[in-house]
Amino acid sequence: MTDRRPSEADDLEWTVISAEGALLGIVRIPRGLTITDIAADAILGVARDELGVERVRLYTLSKPATN
Repeated sequence: MTDRRPSEADDLEWTVISAEGALLGIVRIPRGLTITDIAADAILGVARDELGVERVRLYTLSKPATN
């Protein structure tokens, strides 16, 4: 077992906010993901595996609860 600091975690949690300042949602993405597009409900990016092969990844936003 290895001890890891939170800053060394594999995933990052992002809070996504619209240009108008509205909270769109929260998403966890892996370190090293190159973000290519942010939409109202998802983040699209490119990640490289350990062999350097690029793969397109889509991550869905977790929407905040509404009252």
